[in-house]
Amino acid sequence: MSDHTYQATEFPDGIQLEAETLHRRVTEDPTLGALTLIGIRHLERPDDPTFVGSVRYRFGEDLDSGQITALDSLVAGHVAETLEEAQARCAAECKAWRDAKLESPGESFGILVEYPEASGKKWPATFVDRQAWAALEQNKGAWQYPMKRRTWNERDSHSFQNSAEVSQIHDAIRDAVMSEIDSCDSAIEAVIAAADIAAAEAAAAGYVGS
Repeated sequence: MSDHTYQATEFPDGIQLEAETLHRRVTEDPTLGALTLIGIRHLERPDDPTFVGSVRYRFGEDLDSGQITALDSLVAGHVAETLEEAQARCAAECKAWRDAKLESPGESFGILVEYPEASGKKWPATFVDRQAWAALEQNKGAWQYPMKRRTWNERDSHSFQNSAEVSQIHDAIRDAVMSEIDSCDSAIEAVIAAADIAAAEAAAAGYVGS
């Protein structure tokens, strides 16, 4: 295990240091990324929280000379986040939000599909649920009807009267998932087209949390 601490005098401008950007560069660096980073810390001055006084990295391994040089270079050459980095960060935030929505079974932010229309009955669209409905759709002619299934929170149910109903809910869930994917793709397209960091963040913010 090894600790590596850098004071404000060791990076170009301690007041302007974007610690989170530097941390991300360290974890993504090809020389350092394979190491076990078990601790990251940056200290701000109590009287001025915009001033980062030091940064510290603790690795599970002892760094060799090449790895130390790589870390030193990242700190010494630190500059503010570039537009390309910001776009990659914002795109990753969009994809993480999309995946969270697609895998959440709950009502807080996951995808719930109402079926039958205007019935108030909600059905989740997680990967497991999509697989289950796909299997039912694939063999819809083999099941005995009516076929009863419970809704997302188990508090309601619906009796599917025939194979056509199975196809309808399967298609409704598929369409809801594709709509979510399209919304994410549109947000990422706007992020990549952004002319500056503020525009990239605004494009991501329009989707993340929706």
